[in-house]
Amino acid sequence: MRTFLSSLWLNNSVVVGFKVVIESIFVTWLTNVLLDENFNAVRIDSMISMAEHDLGLNVETIKRLLVRHTSSRAEFRSDGELVTLRDD
Repeated sequence: MRTFLSSLWLNNSVVVGFKVVIESIFVTWLTNVLLDENFNAVRIDSMISMAEHDLGLNVETIKRLLVRHTSSRAEFRSDGELVTLRDD
């Protein structure tokens, strides 16, 4: 039983670590995309397509990351159509 629980803990910590890495890569990638765009803004549908291509993530994961990183006090803002850098 101890081996099973140890294995389960190890697998969960690896998954959590992987998610943190993916989030970091996504934030860095989106920041770079926005800095390269006119007015530091990009349409959400374009951003999703670019992220699928550049990062190899599926749409569900991209949307989940976008929601997490456009919430209050997060790195980005969104009005539901555009994503911009938070300027406050």
